[in-house]
Amino acid sequence: MDCVSLVYESPRMIIVVGGALLTAGSTSQFAGDWNNLFIWKVMDSFKELGYSLISVELGGQGIENNPHTWYVVMSK
Repeated sequence: MDCVSLVYESPRMIIVVGGALLTAGSTSQFAGDWNNLFIWKVMDSFKELGYSLISVELGGQGIENNPHTWYVVMSK
């Protein structure tokens, strides 16, 4: 999976997904402590275009066939 993908776009809403990447040196066992810096940079870029954050969810089981994935919904 790419680091970040735009999976839906309309004039007033976008949905972005991105893998949850384990950062080097992290020893946490909790998926919420994993990071994908690229998805947050993309969110900041969309905020500059007038979008607001609606929701962020983390899905998946963190295994090969079902990796952790961030789901981000933003609207204007």
